[in-house]
Amino acid sequence: MRRFVSLLSGLLWLSTTAAEPLRYQLDPDHSYPHFSIRHLGISALQGRFNKMAGWVELDQEAKTGRLEITVEVGSLDTGMPARDRNLLKGVFGTTFFEPDKYPHMQFRASEMGFDGELPASISGELTIQGITRTAAFQIRQFNCAFNPLRLAKGCGAQAVGKIKRSDFGMGGMLSLIGDEVELIIDLEAYPEHAGHDRPNTK
Repeated sequence: MRRFVSLLSGLLWLSTTAAEPLRYQLDPDHSYPHFSIRHLGISALQGRFNKMAGWVELDQEAKTGRLEITVEVGSLDTGMPARDRNLLKGVFGTTFFEPDKYPHMQFRASEMGFDGELPASISGELTIQGITRTAAFQIRQFNCAFNPLRLAKGCGAQAVGKIKRSDFGMGGMLSLIGDEVELIIDLEAYPEHAGHDRPNTK
């Protein structure tokens, strides 16, 4: 009987301490990637993609995490429609994005570093134009709070990294447009069980 009680106590302890990772779904109205790239050696061109979906899995106790996001290439928005068309359809014989052939970009990450209890970095495979390369991002501004409009607690973060566009088959016009691209991914996410039909707060 004592052995049974001891075994039962051990199983109960494991069930309360070995918590499952919590998966969050991205809020598409408040999650998007944007970028900055040098233009003519004079200024920095800014742009973003308006449609992104995905999820984040986080276990703060075990200090592990995973992330998967998919970006719709055709949702590119630099604030200038003519420039967007050039980037999406090509200009002067130079091709940048090819949304008809490669409609999506994707980032899959399974390595997350922590600073104490907070996520501090994430790395994985970034796929653009059908080419996959390793990419690493620093995580900043990680926060969790209760959203009264969703009646749920959500978490948000900003991930920042740099890539070379030429590594993804976009090496045209390097004398005019920079090769190094700063990527900034803003995320807001809620547990899968939380409601997703709340009013748009954007």
